[in-house]
Amino acid sequence: MDALHGLQGGQILSGAGKAFEGFGALSAGNYNRDAYEEQAQDELRTSNAQALIVRDRARKAIGEQAAAQGSNGFQVGTGTALDALHESQVNAALDVLEVQRQGQARANAYRTRGAIEATKGRNALVGALLGGAKDIYAMNQDWASAKAPYGAGPTPSGGDSDIYYPAGKPSYGSSLVDPRRYGKTAEPWMNY
Repeated sequence: MDALHGLQGGQILSGAGKAFEGFGALSAGNYNRDAYEEQAQDELRTSNAQALIVRDRARKAIGEQAAAQGSNGFQVGTGTALDALHESQVNAALDVLEVQRQGQARANAYRTRGAIEATKGRNALVGALLGGAKDIYAMNQDWASAKAPYGAGPTPSGGDSDIYYPAGKPSYGSSLVDPRRYGKTAEPWMNY
């Protein structure tokens, strides 16, 4: 195997390696997103359990408050005693809502982190695929340059008028030999 084929194989492997690297990053990003979603669900379960504890404590405290009012001679459920019980219930409801709000905020933060991880994985995949495509394109350019006769570079867009000659366009009096004189096919990018 000559050096040109070795170079070509190395660039193909480099492009394939970048593609595999990108798919690995995508997989890792998706895994992290799923892990953050699980943490978000756990956070919601925890905050709901805490809300139940707050409700139970509030019920117990309100019951004790009503019993204390009755034992002190207040008529339970009327006037100032009723206002105090009502205020305790409102405060308990606000405490429950605050626990749930904080749990939801933490869950949303986990979900946002998960979305960021998934996006990083997708971006890494796109970058790796573009890098691999660049390597393969460079390989094709190297191949075209190696196959071209001396003095002729790769053609930018094809056709005789677009031929790129690093040493300048040869004239008909140049030292280039027309291969058709010897029964060979002429290279389309050469001007003999």
